[in-house]
Amino acid sequence: MKKLFWLVPVLLVFVVSCSKTPEPPTLETHPTSLRTIHGPDLTSKQDSLAIAGALSATIQGINEFAEGTYGFVGALDTLAQELGDYEYSDGTWTWEWSYGEYTWRITCTESSSGYTWRWYFNDELLYEGFVSKDGDSGWWKWYFYSGEVYASFEWEDTGDGGYIKWYDGDLESGTIVISFEWTVGSNYIELSVYSYNPYDYEFTIREYNDHHGYAYVKENGVQVAYIEWDTDGNVVAWNSSK
Repeated sequence: MKKLFWLVPVLLVFVVSCSKTPEPPTLETHPTSLRTIHGPDLTSKQDSLAIAGALSATIQGINEFAEGTYGFVGALDTLAQELGDYEYSDGTWTWEWSYGEYTWRITCTESSSGYTWRWYFNDELLYEGFVSKDGDSGWWKWYFYSGEVYASFEWEDTGDGGYIKWYDGDLESGTIVISFEWTVGSNYIELSVYSYNPYDYEFTIREYNDHHGYAYVKENGVQVAYIEWDTDGNVVAWNSSK
């Protein structure tokens, strides 16, 4: 009998390791190959350069999304960190926190292809998203309290490029209002932003690793503005028909 005592610690280690709660996945709300853009210094050009305001706003939106701070994306990440402890059962992690009459709950359910995230406030679904296990695709939806999808977006990421598409309404039935498409090269990133209502606009930016680059705007397929900047962000060339 004493000869079997050595098996006890081994069995305990085996049981503990088999019953350990799986760690939840890292929250992913945006493609990772999209990176920030420096762009030109437009401080002195806001009044004299027609493209300045649009370029500044576009770069800000791109960078917020690339950094994971865009609108609700940053809010969800902060909320997930604040909730802390979780429970796990049958492939689903659950975080819940209450204050007075208010309750926040996050669930993350694992499937063979990825993870489905849901955010609730007082049992009303506010956000829902899916991210593939390899991180190369995903989607997110915002909900009204009525359960109707207010807005949504989807993405694909190949590692050296990808796209993001925003919809007015649901992914399946809504209308695309704006989209990003980008390519990452060995020494540059090129990104085009398309908007579709009421006019077809294309806003393309290419920036190199040393931060010099250029951008142009097309309206209904016709180029209407162009700007170029050096590595220090100084505007060195521009033209505009607007």
